[in-house]
Formats: sequence, C-alpha cells, structure tokens
Amino acid sequence: QDPVQLAEQQTNSDKLKPGNYLVVALDIVSLGSGLNSELYQIGAYSIHGETFIKCIEPVNFKEDAENDKELPMVMFKNSFHVNNRQTGAMEPCVTEVAALRNFTDFLAKSIHRVRPRFDSVVLVCASNYMINTLTKHIKMNALEGQFWSRVAAIGSIEHLAKEHPNGRHFLEKKESSIEDIYYTLFKRMVPFAKHFSNEKAKFYYEVLVKLLDRNPSYSNYLQEYTFTRSSREMHKIRNPTFFLNKWETYAPLRLFIIRTLKIERQEMHEEDCRFLPKVDDVSKKICRNLIDAGFVFEELLDMAKARGLSGTELHLRTVLLRRMAGQDRNVIDTAVQTTKFVIGFLVQNGHKGLDEMLDDVRSSEELKREYETPPAPPPPSMTPEDSWGGGGRTPAGAAGAASSAQYPAGSSTDTYLNSMMKADSNVSFNTMYKHLPQLDREDLDCFRKYVVNRVMETFEKGWKTAQFHKCCEVLLRSGLSINKLIELNKSDDGAMEAELLAKVKPIFNQQGPVHIGFKTYTTWMKDFLDRESVSLEKKRIAYVARMEARGLMKGIPRSTIRQRKK
Repeated sequence: QDPVQLAEQQTNSDKLKPGNYLVVALDIVSLGSGLNSELYQIGAYSIHGETFIKCIEPVNFKEDAENDKELPMVMFKNSFHVNNRQTGAMEPCVTEVAALRNFTDFLAKSIHRVRPRFDSVVLVCASNYMINTLTKHIKMNALEGQFWSRVAAIGSIEHLAKEHPNGRHFLEKKESSIEDIYYTLFKRMVPFAKHFSNEKAKFYYEVLVKLLDRNPSYSNYLQEYTFTRSSREMHKIRNPTFFLNKWETYAPLRLFIIRTLKIERQEMHEEDCRFLPKVDDVSKKICRNLIDAGFVFEELLDMAKARGLSGTELHLRTVLLRRMAGQDRNVIDTAVQTTKFVIGFLVQNGHKGLDEMLDDVRSSEELKREYETPPAPPPPSMTPEDSWGGGGRTPAGAAGAASSAQYPAGSSTDTYLNSMMKADSNVSFNTMYKHLPQLDREDLDCFRKYVVNRVMETFEKGWKTAQFHKCCEVLLRSGLSINKLIELNKSDDGAMEAELLAKVKPIFNQQGPVHIGFKTYTTWMKDFLDRESVSLEKKRIAYVARMEARGLMKGIPRSTIRQRKK
C-alpha cells in the first residue's frame, strides 16, 4: 500500500470509533510518586448527576494520610475514615483493589442506566499525569480486563485546553492548573484541595462543557480529544516520560544487581575488590544503559511473558548491538553485563507482580533509604515576635499550618534545603523536590519549562531528560530558591550573579548538564528571572491572599505579611 494510506489508517485506528458513549468525569488523589505511590481517593461524576466516591486506606503512606492538611485520615468507630468538611460526612476507607473494583462496577451500572444502553464509557481526567496514575494502578491490581471492557477512551482537560480553539482563546496559551482554568472560565475561586474527588470531578465536567460551549458529543470532543487504549498518545502517557520516573521503575532490577554482585565478591580477595567499581555504581550504569536504549521496565516484564526468555534475550542483544558498534571496550562490557543481569533477573523474579517487587525494594536494606517516604522535617523555628496565633491547635491542624507556613517565605526554603543537605549530603534530587513547599516546586517547574524551550530553540537535537533535571538539581543542592534569586535580581549590583558564582558554580562543575557551561547557565537564569519574576511574584501574593481568606495563615511570619502589603 501507499505510505500515505498506511499513515492514514494508523491515525484512524488511534481515534475512537463512532458510537453512543457515556462521558464520566474522574478525579483521583494519590500519595507518593511514580510506582512508589498509593491511591488515597477516587471519585467520579456522570452526566446523569450520579456520583461515586471511595477513600482508600494506604499501606505505606498512613502517616502522610493522617497528616494531610485538607483531607486527613482519622480513626472513627474503630476504623479509618476521611471527614468531608463540605458535607460533614465521614467516608470510610477501603483497600485500593476494593475501591477500583467498586469503580468498575459503578461504570457498568452507569452504562445500563438508560435505554438503549450506552456502548461504553469515556473518562475525563484533569491531566495526562492523572491518566498515567490511574492506568498504572489498574494494571498493578490486575483489573485491566474489567476496566478496559467498560472504558473505550480517556481524555484530559489539560490536553483539551491546549488543543481546542476555545482553550487557546480563554487561556492565552498559558500553562495553568485546573484550579486556575476553572477561575479563568467562571471567575469563581474554588479551593479544589478542600473538596472530595467526586465534587472535583463535577467541576471538571463543568470546565469541559464550558470549553466546548455545549455538552460533549462524538463530533465536538470524543473523536479528536480522547485517547483509546491502543493509540500512540495513550502509549506515551502510560510510559514514564521523565528520567526520574523511569529510574524508579528500575528499582527492582537495581536491587537484584546489587545483591548478585555482593554475593560474587564475597568469594574474592579483599585486595582484588579494591580495584573494582562499587556495586551501586554498576547497577546504576546498567539501568542507565537500558533507559538510554529506550527500554521500559514494565515492557521488559511483559516481553518476557509473551516471547519467553530466549526471545527477550535476542531482542536485548539486537538493540544493544547497535549501540556497541564502534564503541570502546567499556561500553561493550556494559552491554554484555546488561543482557546477563536482565535475563538473570527475569529468571528469578519474572513470575512476581510489580507491587510485590516494589515491596521488596521498600523493605530492602540496600535501597530502603531511596524509596521509602521520609518524614518531612520541621519548619524553621519562629519566635513569638515573628508569629501570631496558633494556640490550641490539634496535631493535624498544626501539621497543616506548618506546611502552609512554608509556602510564601522565600528564606524558609533556603533554610530547609541547607538543613536537609547537612543531615544527608547524598539525599536524592527526587527527595529534595518532593519535600519542597508547593510554590517553590511550581517555581522550579517553571524554570525547567523555560530550559526546555531554550534547548529546543538553540539545539537541533533535544537533550536527554536527565540533563533538564540537572539544571534544577544544581540549584537545589546549592540551597537557593527561585524566590531568593528574584529578590537578588531586583538589585543592580550583580548580587544574583555573585550568589550563583559562589554557591552554584562548584556544584555545577561537578553535577551540571554537560551540554552547556556555567556562563550559559547564568545567562539563562538571568533571562528567566527578567521574564517571569513579575508573574511568579503575583502568583505568590495571590496564594498568600487565598490562604489568608481560608483562615490558614496562622503561623505565617509577619515579614511575609508585610511583604504582601507592600
């Protein structure tokens, strides 16, 4: 056939076929990150006005759930519940697999709610990341068959807002959260974090109708803006995009390599072991080799079950052989080791489920520190002169106030990072990022997007994702925040450049991205601050105002309030 016709057939197969579909908005709340995560809440809203809500009792993140500042899990009548502060109801917690099964049952009942019955369900989430989280947990709980027999496609508000003409008109091509999108469309501030997932799902449906100017149908939404299970877009969403997420998925293989090498070296003389690389470095090198070759850990597991060990080994050697051509001895040895360890891992662990492998990682002595959820450090101490209120709080309220107290203050982030680095100089970038205050994480994400755009403009070929993370990592390890650099950049005496030179350059020379020098990095940072400092400061001031209106500003240093009033 003609290549153009083949491309058109592939495009058509990616799109949802015409039919009578029921649109259901969905929201989920998760604790943790990547594969080291658990669902905490799942809620849905259908066009018939029916809602679904289930709270989930986490296994490894109970402390995080109990200390959640908006929806804490509490013990009530000898079992865990979550208090809905909007309605006053206590929602009981169930297991993750029970909640997902109940959700699939809810979808089945919704399909048969009217006559004639709907062909299937199309889900609408807030973002592509939420689709990724949902599909991974569906797979981990062995519910893919039930789920995809009821769901024909999934869409996201994030994708619709970017691609639909109304979204581009209303949002002016800005990257916005779902809360900001709702405010832009309805001019009404809704604290999404305070609401249960079924209520947030209803808000998502309202945004969907507003962007489309009418109720969703096959012609105006389902055909162009949703992703089927076999589509290329869904494949991209379900596979980890960022290097850190891919790195998390390879944790079970890393653990196997570390333990295997330790056993091999026990029989060697101590003098011989001195000249060998560390087992942790070898495990990282092999996993990086697989990631650079384009392998996804979950696909390797599926390939072993579908093709067998011999077919998997042949595919590995075929792909890695292309990377070995013309390379030095070290690259060839790494490729040979990679095939050997992957096959050995599949022989020993190929029968296990992904959740079982992750449980082994979390309980292992070798990788426990990297993948367990460390308790958040206490916020910087405040004197009575710098704070006000805060008397007679409950423990959950105190945790919430402490968390919100970290958001606006720029200096508190620097203090927090410095204390964290002093406590453990080997703390991972993922851990530091995860424990940053919310506004500082958003500032760092904004800087990363700027770097991505500059790279696409400057270089013909894009960097590897790890290099983008290094631009942010060197800043975090220096103890600086974007908010602190904005303050320094306001002065015309070169204070910002001097601070980068003193604190960032030593770390940049060792751990920075290899494609640019420190001078280019400083130029990019200066340009970023000149462009985005005003919008970032407005966002910070608006956040303080929202927190103050919600009554969450107790414990905020007076210096921050004075800064806002100015």
